Amino acid sequence: MLMFLPYPGACLLMPSGPADDPGRNHLFVVLTPPHSSDDVLSVLTVSLSTWHDDRPCDDSCVLDVGDHPFVRHRSFIRYNRARISPAQVLIDGVQKGDFRGKQSLDVDALQRVIDGLNRSPDVTPRVARFYRSAVP
Repeated sequence: MLMFLPYPGACLLMPSGPADDPGRNHLFVVLTPPHSSDDVLSVLTVSLSTWHDDRPCDDSCVLDVGDHPFVRHRSFIRYNRARISPAQVLIDGVQKGDFRGKQSLDVDALQRVIDGLNRSPDVTPRVARFYRSAVP
């Protein structure tokens, strides 16, 4: 049985593709330890997307080849699609094979993602509140 623990820096592949390819996986990064939200232990996750020079991309945090084994080209964090997810849903998803656990981000890359969260104009007030309450 596969084991996944949702802790800051943990990464997993989850289906989250566009409408024309909903099964496409994106790498998600857990940014908080499990924290009570509406009486459920939840975590904050953000995903990576490919950087395109001809499309709007949030440059608050850009990751490149070498920042994580899954990153094969310039990518950015999609703070506008940050998710507050029940930790158990992520754990169960990996156990069922719906999600795939991946190597964690190293401390430096994780700090860059967190720094980007704190400066991105795309972070919603709900996400910012959750992050501040989970990581005082």
